[in-house]
Amino acid sequence: MPAEFNGGTRALQSFLKDNLIWNPPTAINPDFHDSLVMSFVVNKGGGLVYTNVEKEPATTDEDLKYSMMKAAYDLLGKHMAFGFRPYGYDKYVFAKHSLHIEFNSGTAVKF
Repeated sequence: MPAEFNGGTRALQSFLKDNLIWNPPTAINPDFHDSLVMSFVVNKGGGLVYTNVEKEPATTDEDLKYSMMKAAYDLLGKHMAFGFRPYGYDKYVFAKHSLHIEFNSGTAVKF
């Protein structure tokens, strides 16, 4: 059985939308759109370890880029600590996952 967020994919999407907090450091263009990809490993207890930015936002504004990556790290580190059911049947093993997060003007976010 693969590692899965408790409640499945829809519960994960709902959780992410409700808990990702992104406050852009400066006023941004109303047409702003960027994304990043985070990777993480679900450990044997269902916690997250080895969180990493696999693909950074494309923006050249370092403060804006940092704010998006910080929001993603905060979400994975603080809110999703033990939200996953670990991978395995008789014994549990580590399982790597990726999460694509899209940031739009304002605080609209898609996963």
